[in-house]
Amino acid sequence: MKLSYNSIFFKFYCFFFAKKIGEDEYGNSYFVKKGNSSKNNSRERRFVIYKGIVEASKVPQRWNAWLHHSDDDFPEENIS
Repeated sequence: MKLSYNSIFFKFYCFFFAKKIGEDEYGNSYFVKKGNSSKNNSRERRFVIYKGIVEASKVPQRWNAWLHHSDDDFPEENIS
């Protein structure tokens, strides 16, 4: 699979400015930005890097709740 310029830049950005929180069963990686800003109502910035094709339906419900600040605790990796 060929990475686009934006994908490569985003992975470098995550390496320097974000902290990896976990991975789901699909191989998607979840991150939180290291600093808070008033742009996001002083909440932490949360995002996902998809493995393979970018498809929002590949995010499990428990991770989706965490991404949208519905749940403050990130999911454990071994929950069935």
